[in-house]
Amino acid sequence: INSEIFFSFCLQNFSFKVFLVPEISRFFFCLIFIFYSVKSLNFFFFSSDVSKILEEKKFAKFGEIFRQNPNIVNSLRDGRHDWTLLMEAVIGDRFAVFVHLMKYPQDFSLVDNEGHNVLHWVGWIGKVRHLEMFDQQTIKMLIDGRSERNSTPLHHAVSWNNHDVISWLLAKGADHELKNKDGQRPDEHPRCDGVTKEIFRSFRSS
Repeated sequence: INSEIFFSFCLQNFSFKVFLVPEISRFFFCLIFIFYSVKSLNFFFFSSDVSKILEEKKFAKFGEIFRQNPNIVNSLRDGRHDWTLLMEAVIGDRFAVFVHLMKYPQDFSLVDNEGHNVLHWVGWIGKVRHLEMFDQQTIKMLIDGRSERNSTPLHHAVSWNNHDVISWLLAKGADHELKNKDGQRPDEHPRCDGVTKEIFRSFRSS
């Protein structure tokens, strides 16, 4: 019997008894808790399996999973940080996986639990080759995206002195005057090195 149908039947037919008898109530809700915990655990292992499949570059297998569940590309998220599969590919420095995932329909409006879009992550630890995979419309949509701390991808690129990415973002129209929650423009970040400062000086004087 399908477990979800069973619990639905119980709720419809026995809910009045549950609240009349405390022992039944405790047992019933413990059962529901276990049921949904197992579902969550299954999702965790499924998520781990998919990440492992991608990490091992078993792209044909991932394609089979996608055909069975087309929503997986955007719906499967890291349980702790809410990262998408595409974000994880950037964070894990798996460019081949990133390229493969870009062939699937991506919802680029998705953010993690701190408001970072995928371009924030490219700014931090990605490379120009990641940026070149996006079309102009997507870059325009993401380039000045704000996190919960009002940081843009340019702020994040500057925080790690990601020089090539900084230059690329500026050339594509990133707003270098936007301020984060600390009231800082990207080039006012305390970790700016000499090369980063020179990039901004050259950009402003051009």
